[in-house]
Amino acid sequence: MFLLLAVSLALGSTREVEEDCLESQQTTLLQHGLHLGTFDHDSSMTLHRFRSLTRGSPVLPSPDVNGRMCLLCDMPPAERAPDKSYVQRSDCGNHSVFEHPEMALVPLSRFTKDATAERNETSGWCELNTEKACADALYNQDYMMFAKAIQIPKLPLVNYSAASWDQFYCYYNGWLSPEIKAMQHDFEGMKAKGKEYCDSDALVRLGSKGNMTLHAMLARWLPAAPFFPGSRPSVQDAHFIAAWTCAMGSAACDMAYCAYTYCVKEDGFGTYAECAGWDPVKGMPVDSVDS
Repeated sequence: MFLLLAVSLALGSTREVEEDCLESQQTTLLQHGLHLGTFDHDSSMTLHRFRSLTRGSPVLPSPDVNGRMCLLCDMPPAERAPDKSYVQRSDCGNHSVFEHPEMALVPLSRFTKDATAERNETSGWCELNTEKACADALYNQDYMMFAKAIQIPKLPLVNYSAASWDQFYCYYNGWLSPEIKAMQHDFEGMKAKGKEYCDSDALVRLGSKGNMTLHAMLARWLPAAPFFPGSRPSVQDAHFIAAWTCAMGSAACDMAYCAYTYCVKEDGFGTYAECAGWDPVKGMPVDSVDS
């Protein structure tokens, strides 16, 4: 969740949302597809260099395939997903929070739309261009696409503690359990488990299906300073952020990220190779966790 630092920095102060704000920003797939075509050669080279510099960054947004700023939109590195032919959606970012910070005040349920003959299924992950890799994972029916796209920086002097907030967030929601680990590569199983969690009375009361906004989540999340080493959420805050992922479109992406990335050890938590048996392709073995 510390990946959302860039969103909070980009938002600054949000403006009041006009009643027809969403309707006025509708973009057809044709218009969206031509967006990159407005760049000249020099601009395209600059865009390419900027994407190279920011690729894989856990906190910096980078341009998506259409040149729009996007947080966590990259593909998994090749060594984590060999022989995979993932498809990145090019129809997202229609209400990008980086271009329209007032979108942070719009109830997230308004971004969730079923698929039609003219458009793909969409949600806050896609429309806001925030952790858009989750929308890609849903499209490819592989949650590991999202989990592997996140690259936690190695900080040996503090023993990966920059990820401590996420470790506790995952643990408090039960997403480091053997049951969730066993579903890392089971799209339908993880999807069903995520829906079950989002439909629980506890998360519904927190807003998983209501009018939660990105602004409300940030107001709850930022005071915990999740991007500083050693930070940790309360159990209540961890559940609130989980409800936010539900409102955004799916909790299963974060569930897969937790299962792939972290484990519980006798002396605390582990990240990636700190966990016995972790493999960059296969993920975390089920028996590496005792939660």
